[in-house]
Amino acid sequence: MASEKTERGVGLELIQWQTTMILVENINAELDSIESIWEERDEEWNLLTGQEPSSVILEHISPEHIYKGHRPSLILESCPKERYPNISVMAYMARPITGVVDQATNFEIMLDVESFVKGDTEGEVDARTHRTMEALHQVLVKNEDLNGLSFGWSNDPNVTITDIFTRKSTDNNDNWFFQGIRLRYNLTRHARLPSF
Repeated sequence: MASEKTERGVGLELIQWQTTMILVENINAELDSIESIWEERDEEWNLLTGQEPSSVILEHISPEHIYKGHRPSLILESCPKERYPNISVMAYMARPITGVVDQATNFEIMLDVESFVKGDTEGEVDARTHRTMEALHQVLVKNEDLNGLSFGWSNDPNVTITDIFTRKSTDNNDNWFFQGIRLRYNLTRHARLPSF
């Protein structure tokens, strides 16, 4: 990793790549942890109200459904149910900053982490969405230095959760639902000292 940590340049794709790698390695264990925390709460809710969710299983996110870069195809009507849940990581803007390390060019980088989560009911997809968002954030907080590429997050994330959308299954008339999440972070990237 040493060469990546000292690499010249703006580093947008490098930050995007490293964030994606960390999510591939850690998201499913964090989803299991969040699911465990909510089991007792779900049981309490169901006993009190008899309503959904009686229990919510958080689906693991397959590595082939974790993407580097923006993926608008994931919201198209033609996107198959099997591609949900998913994650996309986009480092999309950088601005130079000074004063972090003398004689180095560092960049504040804007990073979006988006996810789409599916469910068979509106209550299930809502719970999965909120819990997946928490799992994403926990992974990123626990790894905020991005294996030495970053000084850490400059902000707590701005979080957006979309409306719930309905889709028809291709094999029958049953509906399924999906919902989106966006976490927007800023970070300061380490850069190599210029050579003289």
